Amino acid sequence: MEEKKPNIIYYYVLIIYIVSSIVNWLPILDNNIVRILKYIIFLIIFLYEVNHFGIRYPSNFLSPKGLLLIFFAMIPGMFLSFGYESLIDIIIPFILIFIFNYKKQFYYKVLYESAKIVAIISVFSIFANYTGFLDMDPNGPWTATFGQSGFGGYRTGYSNSLFLYIPILVFWHRVKQKSVFSVEIILIFSIIFAQYISGGRAGVIASVVVLLIWLRVSLVYKIGFLSFILFASQLEVVQEQFRIQDLETSDKTLDKISSGRVVLNTYYFDKVKESPFFGYGFGKKTNMLLGTEAHIVWLRNAFNGGLFYLGFIIFIFISIYQNVKNNFTLTSEEYKLFYSMFFTTLIITFLEPNYIIGSVQGEIVYWVVISLLLKKHNPILLEDFLQSENEIQNA
Repeated sequence: MEEKKPNIIYYYVLIIYIVSSIVNWLPILDNNIVRILKYIIFLIIFLYEVNHFGIRYPSNFLSPKGLLLIFFAMIPGMFLSFGYESLIDIIIPFILIFIFNYKKQFYYKVLYESAKIVAIISVFSIFANYTGFLDMDPNGPWTATFGQSGFGGYRTGYSNSLFLYIPILVFWHRVKQKSVFSVEIILIFSIIFAQYISGGRAGVIASVVVLLIWLRVSLVYKIGFLSFILFASQLEVVQEQFRIQDLETSDKTLDKISSGRVVLNTYYFDKVKESPFFGYGFGKKTNMLLGTEAHIVWLRNAFNGGLFYLGFIIFIFISIYQNVKNNFTLTSEEYKLFYSMFFTTLIITFLEPNYIIGSVQGEIVYWVVISLLLKKHNPILLEDFLQSENEIQNA
């Protein structure tokens, strides 16, 4: 029986969907239409994958059983305040884990091509920021222009979404054994510069950490890069961009520097203590401070669904770590890809309200990578990547 292979149309549909994680608005189109289009593309991908390559899932908590347990834990919160988007943000990660069962090198190629397109968008936004040419106001509730945050609409979330493409490019740079003077390095720094313009500090820090630890270049280059970062951090223009000028240790100053996160998170921590078991619900609530959610993912989930629900959410990531760590079919480069993405994103979750869990359409890359690393396929070699590229070219 002839092996089923993805056709070239699906290849580009997949790229479009992965790139869409940095897109919340587009010119002319209403932002609600953009969101609906992303859901439609996701549905197309799901149906295509199931029809051609089936469904596979781990046998433990990352299976349909785990999904049902999380639904059970959400029931009290849903009765308090119903929010359908919270259901979607749980369902999509599990579905992404279940699908993508063709050759992993095919999906890695898709991720790499997606990262290249994201870098090109970053270059255009940088150009628009400094020249004003092609700079556009967003459609929807956002305030950041195209030059400030591309098609993301809001700066911090855009920077965090951009970060997820850095480990992909670093992984590809390592697998292809590229030098420091390569296309991948240009793509990486294009994305990081767009992050700098956005002012999203957490995303920039995560990108720098990945480069310093996992990029395969001479130690001399890393020391030079770190020295440049330390020098640049002292410049007034950089401190203003990242809102860290006049850094002090008082609560008032730290709250200002953190864009109000200290007061915000303190308020929600006290609220969780008042209703620790069932939370306050997943929909709109009257007891939200200034209509803004807690800016720690875990605190926000505890506030919404209670500690019982939060425990299941935490167990998702514990299960991911255990399963990937014990997947001995992975290559050393795939393990490095996992560590470079898994631990850095965990850091960001302590600085943002809905990273990874809560705005899954903005972190599609993360769940695609996790899905691939959970699959117990044969090890991926350099020759496999070359074969995959030839298959795509011949499609």
